Amino acid sequence: MNEGQYSRLRFSNTMANFQTHITFSSLLGVGYGSVAYVFYDVPLPSCVLAGGLCSVSGMLPDVDSDAGVPLRESIAFAAAVVPMMLIDRFRQLGMSSESLVLSGAGIYLFIRFGCAEMLRRYTRHRGMFHSIPAALIFGELAFLLSSGDLQLRIYKAAAVVLG
Repeated sequence: MNEGQYSRLRFSNTMANFQTHITFSSLLGVGYGSVAYVFYDVPLPSCVLAGGLCSVSGMLPDVDSDAGVPLRESIAFAAAVVPMMLIDRFRQLGMSSESLVLSGAGIYLFIRFGCAEMLRRYTRHRGMFHSIPAALIFGELAFLLSSGDLQLRIYKAAAVVLG
């Protein structure tokens, strides 16, 4: 084994893989939700949602991994959850039930196929998604998508950043 091969092998073994990301963020999510429920009287559904958001946010650093489990699972989760998080916003706009369903389906299809294709084409693994600015951007998106009072929205957004 030459020096270059040894260096690549050593470097690749020190970087966290998908399993490490999801395990750590899941444990962190359970703790995050539990502490808020026990010590700060945050409603249980909000704690469970925030803990779940923290858990799945652990996949976000690997969302740029061309193909495979991280991209597939992250996109599938986002495609399913984002339309549900927007239901309250759609109702505030006075949308009919049919419009809610059509909008949700359109968002699902855009995320599931459009965003997935853009990620496959225009990103490289361990690129921009492995950064603090990316974590902050996803946190901001979670804040904008969340409903509830300001403190609960911040709580949920912080879960995404933490994950």
